[in-house]
Amino acid sequence: MRLNGWVRIGIIASIAWVFVGGSLGNALVIGEAIDAITTRHQICNSRPDDGSPVECQRQASAAYKEAVKYHWHAAAIVAFVPIPFAWLLVWGLVALVRRVRAGFASG
Repeated sequence: MRLNGWVRIGIIASIAWVFVGGSLGNALVIGEAIDAITTRHQICNSRPDDGSPVECQRQASAAYKEAVKYHWHAAAIVAFVPIPFAWLLVWGLVALVRRVRAGFASG
């Protein structure tokens, strides 16, 4: 089976999206985790009865570990879920354009 140029471009774009989307999904979760650490650290340091800076660091570290627990899952979802939808959308648009062109050609 020989692939035409547009299908090859689609395959290359899909492969590129796996890397870009995976990086974006991972960065999104990691960014939220950093926000969770910062918030937890600020809350802990603002209360004098909460303990020492070591305890604040321990709590922030625990908050970070909880926040990044499923970061690879998020990266995989962002990387792979949009690809079949994009292919279906493009194939649907191509079919629609062909049908409209055929209607003008026959009429």
